[in-house]
Amino acid sequence: MPRIYQRALICSFGRYSIPPARAAPLSKESMCWVRQVSVISENRRKASYVVAVLDPASGQRNGAVLVDTGNLSFKVRSAVTAGDTIMVTDSEDRTLVYSLKTGMQKGRVFGNIEAVSADGTKMLVEYGRGEVDLYETSNLQSLAHFTFPAPMVHAEFAADGKTMRILTADQLIYKVKAVPAEPVASVH
Repeated sequence: MPRIYQRALICSFGRYSIPPARAAPLSKESMCWVRQVSVISENRRKASYVVAVLDPASGQRNGAVLVDTGNLSFKVRSAVTAGDTIMVTDSEDRTLVYSLKTGMQKGRVFGNIEAVSADGTKMLVEYGRGEVDLYETSNLQSLAHFTFPAPMVHAEFAADGKTMRILTADQLIYKVKAVPAEPVASVH
């Protein structure tokens, strides 16, 4: 059963199917969706997932992205959204990062997403037993690397996004800075 993280918005996903013909004019969001889908061949579309973002209060769809699986070479396991960013974890233990506005993939990193800041600008990814990287979601630059003596069980960002609390399997809680230290300049 796939995990679906719930934050301010809800992500749901399923295999792509061709929508029925519509008589009503398409909205701006739908036109963007049509452009995104039209660049992928029919066979590739059939082997893709749609990750839709819904507002839990109204049920309104806030956007969607098409995850091209390359002829079902992987499956979508979970999805989480924050701000303009959708992060999708796949069956190959990768995190695929998309823009909700454009629907385009920003990139991918190896590992499973464990936490995301409330504004969607940072994500914490574990890619090995206790091996964790903090990424900036806009460009997927690694901001910091952490090594813990045991695998992560739970992680969360503080409301301000400046610190994280991490619980490991050996029942230790760590509080770490989510903001990289300023580089020290040296004069030669």
